[in-house]
Amino acid sequence: MEDIGVVARTLEPYTDDIKKVFQENYIPFITDVQEPLERYTLVKAMQKILSLKRENYYRPIVIELLRSSYFRMPVFDCRGATPNPDLWDTLSRNLGIRQGVERWLSMLKQAKAVANGALDLNVDEEEMGRCIRMPVAQIEFLENVLRILSSDISSLPEKASWLEMSQRITDFLQRYIQIPSEGMNEEEKERDCQILNKTLGLLNTLCVLDCLNEEVTFDQFVDTFIDACRRECITIGAKSGKGVKVLDAMSARGIPFRVLFVLGLNEKVFPRAISEDPFLRDHTRRKLSEVLGNLIPEKLRGFEEEKLLFHFLLNASSERLYLLHERSDEAGKPKVSSHYLMEIVRNIERVSVEMGVSQGKSEYEIYIPRGIKDKLLTREISLLTPKEIAIRMAFDRIDHADFMKVFGINQDLFNRSQSALDYIESYNPNLTSYDGIVDDMSGWWNKQASRGLSPTAIEVFGLCPFKFFMSKILDLKPLDEPEKVDVIPSVDLGSLYHNILRDFYSLLIKKRYFDAKAKEVNPAELLHGIAKKYFTDVERQMPGSYPILWEIKKEEMLAYLERFITCDLERVKQTGFIPSYLERGVKLCLQNDLINLMPVHLKTGEISDLTFKGKIDRIDLKLVPVCLKQGTIENAVSFRVVDYKSGKFTKENLIKSALKGQKLQLPFYIIMAEHILSEEVKKGHITEGQIGLDNARFVYITQDEEGKKGQKTIPEKTIEGDDWKDLKGQCWETLKELLQYMRDGIFPISPVEDTKKCEWCEFAAACRRGHQPLRFRLEHDARLKKYREISKLDARKKSNKTR
Repeated sequence: MEDIGVVARTLEPYTDDIKKVFQENYIPFITDVQEPLERYTLVKAMQKILSLKRENYYRPIVIELLRSSYFRMPVFDCRGATPNPDLWDTLSRNLGIRQGVERWLSMLKQAKAVANGALDLNVDEEEMGRCIRMPVAQIEFLENVLRILSSDISSLPEKASWLEMSQRITDFLQRYIQIPSEGMNEEEKERDCQILNKTLGLLNTLCVLDCLNEEVTFDQFVDTFIDACRRECITIGAKSGKGVKVLDAMSARGIPFRVLFVLGLNEKVFPRAISEDPFLRDHTRRKLSEVLGNLIPEKLRGFEEEKLLFHFLLNASSERLYLLHERSDEAGKPKVSSHYLMEIVRNIERVSVEMGVSQGKSEYEIYIPRGIKDKLLTREISLLTPKEIAIRMAFDRIDHADFMKVFGINQDLFNRSQSALDYIESYNPNLTSYDGIVDDMSGWWNKQASRGLSPTAIEVFGLCPFKFFMSKILDLKPLDEPEKVDVIPSVDLGSLYHNILRDFYSLLIKKRYFDAKAKEVNPAELLHGIAKKYFTDVERQMPGSYPILWEIKKEEMLAYLERFITCDLERVKQTGFIPSYLERGVKLCLQNDLINLMPVHLKTGEISDLTFKGKIDRIDLKLVPVCLKQGTIENAVSFRVVDYKSGKFTKENLIKSALKGQKLQLPFYIIMAEHILSEEVKKGHITEGQIGLDNARFVYITQDEEGKKGQKTIPEKTIEGDDWKDLKGQCWETLKELLQYMRDGIFPISPVEDTKKCEWCEFAAACRRGHQPLRFRLEHDARLKKYREISKLDARKKSNKTR
């Protein structure tokens, strides 16, 4: 291989590709190309550990360092526990840790105090899904690592001489940096040893600056060290001196090759772009040289140097010469081939004509297609790698079992991949297991039946069954990134609004504010006191990185809450509906509590074993006199369901979305409220009588809407009681169909053409919505007929009130 050469005018654009191509195909090569030390993982680990204090123990940097195989854990009594950085990552995300070693240690201490043997992480309050059990031993392990590490970093001097600083940092790095003993071959270990020696040598070299007789700060020393790593380089080729020669054009002068590949024959690359100096033109340089006798090289003579280099390369190969150029860049923009290359092509064509030889273009020019399939099918077998040959044989329907066995390629994995690809690309009218069809759902169904299914989970299925499968069945969730949250996560912000309003109305009820005989109560003062208590708790448990932003957020929240309670208390006076039940959790069994609500033909089947659960923010009650047939008057209970929303207000039709199974919270809350009130009647807390729904509504407390008279109002979405009587049967029919799909294990990508709901989906990377064979199966699978019909449902009553 020493007689093979790969040459370019400059190898800088090809450095990464050279390493990738040659190392992936196990081709030894020698080169003078060098890489800066800072690109290597070992040096990056050193830089991370030295920047921890400056970065205030930023969570991603800490986790990356602890995950690194080059990081040596400090020695302490770990009680048999082994480090698990993946669990530590999950723990730090759940605890909302951003930065600050004091924050790390305090939150870990709190988590350890709460845990009883183990801490449950990633608990879904609505679904009670899969929990990650974090053993206390792992929390203690992480706590000890950070305590010892931060103590050792703090012991490094803030300011010292170059000599002392170099010695102290060298000792520190030798204590915490190691070369892993597993997962590396001998060549990689040797390379890491070379890198480690070079970096330690750089630290020793910095001692020379001690002659300046001045002290240096820790940050200045680290910056100098990092800059030295950026300047110091290491050769990327093999040390044995045997292999393909990969050189730049200047280094390849005078070296003979049997086979030579010349890369980058594009205009302004080879020859390189050359232009005159605008301040000292070539004719001026020539005159100065003639008069003064001092040779000042002319810029445009660089073209002669380029021609000479290209001439040397053309004559360096004794057997074969390959001249390569790019037709286009990665973005598809065309690139112009070098005029050197175009001249060679013209000469070949002229000579062929003069000799009377009918020599086609394909005799001297090879076109390499971009597509992998076209590339493999048009190349000679001898020019392909073993993996590419196996793929080529699969394309040609040739039995590749013996070939893969000889080259040690995993045949089972290859066969499974090919089988899966056949299913995915087929135009069979039935959905497959690769499209979200699961055979046996009994295990999940039985567990979910006892845990209970929330309305929001069913809404996810109504929007997209595949999203439900990924989030609720496989329990996949996007990773929390607390370090990217400026003030407070939106989930915690919503909980904060709910908790403040719950305590506010609870105290109003306790102080009998809604009673005509109640003592004077100032709602604004009461709200401020409750909010202040919760704000203090947030500051203690989740100290923000930006205090000013948190102060602005508190003022904003108080403004929203004050506006809401002012409007709401005024409405209570006008309507007579008094807040009576707050944050009431309910669990209903379809077989017992809801069976009377279902149409007769829907009361059979396994889904009757399922339970539903939810938490109603507020139920308002009002006694309404009702005139009976006998002429007597009896008080009936009219109720309203209120659900607070701190998110964005959308103008979708609530009734229409409920019928499609995409907005089921209020329908479920209505039934759950009726259940709560019937239980209260049984206990004697409410006078026995009729119970009727006035309305149920979402209240968007953080949004503004301009009313008819131009004043700002709080937007709402409402289901009126009369509408609900007419539409609840249709709503429960939709629910039954969706539940049956879940039980049957049918979780395809939604066949409905509604791209708006896909814009912010966290599972878009795993979704094949635009795949044409899948679209064909979604449109033709008979099992999705009901789902498609549900997606087109509309209210049977035209007088729906949704505001």
